Amino acid sequence: MRSVVIVLALFAVASCASLPGQSMSPEEWYQQGVSFLKSRQYDEAIGAFSEAIELNPQYAEAYRNRGLAWAKKGEFNQAISDYTKAVEMNPRDGQAYYNRGVAWTEKGDLEQAIADYNKAVEINPRDGQAHYNRGIAWSEKGEFKRGLTDAKKALSLEPENKIFVGLVTALQAKIASQGEDRFQQGLSFLEFGQYDEAIRAFSEAIELSPQYSEAYRNRGLAWAKKGEFDQAISDFTKAVEINPGDGQAYYNRGTVWAEKGALKWGLTDAEKALSLEPNNKTFQKLVTAVQGMIVAKKRNRFRQGASFLESGKYNEAIKAFSDAIELSPQYAEAYRNRGLAWAGKGELDRAISDYSTALKMN
Repeated sequence: MRSVVIVLALFAVASCASLPGQSMSPEEWYQQGVSFLKSRQYDEAIGAFSEAIELNPQYAEAYRNRGLAWAKKGEFNQAISDYTKAVEMNPRDGQAYYNRGVAWTEKGDLEQAIADYNKAVEINPRDGQAHYNRGIAWSEKGEFKRGLTDAKKALSLEPENKIFVGLVTALQAKIASQGEDRFQQGLSFLEFGQYDEAIRAFSEAIELSPQYSEAYRNRGLAWAKKGEFDQAISDFTKAVEINPGDGQAYYNRGTVWAEKGALKWGLTDAEKALSLEPNNKTFQKLVTAVQGMIVAKKRNRFRQGASFLESGKYNEAIKAFSDAIELSPQYAEAYRNRGLAWAGKGELDRAISDYSTALKMN
């Protein structure tokens, strides 16, 4: 009788063990799959999630987590298939998009990976890991600036994350190195008179490092060599905005101003350059040269004004004397003669004003 009881007890235990498999709900299978996944029993997890899906073919989370189990086994095509099914059922499943992005990255398809990371951060803009992974993908494509933007965003969301800090630092170094390489190429092009190529190289260096004052200065020099003086002045101006102590940029801009005939501005820049490097003989020569040009132009315009005045061409005389005054604001004779031209036109108040200024000076 005792042996019969033992047999019955064993039968009861066996029966109880088989009952859950016969009556488990999709959710129970799903939870079991999650448990297997956590304990890295990936085949068992796949089996459990598959049971959940068989009982509920619309179980999006089961597809997503089965995809994760496939990915852990290195079966990325299977994983992508399951993630795709998950997002078809739930287009707002940012985690599924993220997971599929990781799988695409593992397969080397960076375009698809970035597209999925885009969806992940669109759904959850505060997903630092998605920003980080997209940054990695951009950097692997050689798009270091875009990668850095994502890395910085990830770090702003998780300021204590040392892995994110590492990516920011690494990308900053890559960008600086890449920018320096293009800058050096630009210098070489400039030396050999390949100005268009130099401009492209410096422009790429600037795009990589927007505060690269030397790249602006040398691109300005390339523009000047091409006769594109306005572009050159714009770049020299940017260079001195970034680095107000760049005497060479002031010198270059002063030279271009002089070439354009804007002698006063040219002298201002030449003097600024010399003030920054008082022993620079090249800067001193520019100051002297522009001063000489100003004196010559001033005298020439004064003589032209006197000729116009003598022939009764008062408007032309006024313009010539005004140019002389602009070049030399203490030019008393120019004020006096401009007063004569105003008087010749009958504009006596203006004439008196110019005579008065001349008297104050002399």
